Amino acid sequence: MIPPIKDFDWKKSITQLFGVSRNIYKPRFGIPGHNGLDIIIRDKKRGFGSPIVASHDGTVERINYDVPHRTTGNGIYVASEDNTFSTVYWHISSFVVNVGDK
Repeated sequence: MIPPIKDFDWKKSITQLFGVSRNIYKPRFGIPGHNGLDIIIRDKKRGFGSPIVASHDGTVERINYDVPHRTTGNGIYVASEDNTFSTVYWHISSFVVNVGDK
């Protein structure tokens, strides 16, 4: 796997790890903790409009448009080549891929 953003740094780019905030996620969402890894681009626009890349080879299996709710933002689901796992990328301002793209 590769980092999805330019100049990724484990100490500066991660804002929330897997499993944290159990007291928030269990009552609100029914899950034992944060089930993702939050990554931020630390620039003046907080990464808005910055390109991201998939962390692994795979196929775009779903694109989620979060309009008009503005909760999780736009998202892309990418399935691994062998379909053993997938990654989800949220809070995306625009897309340059379509469902089925590799």
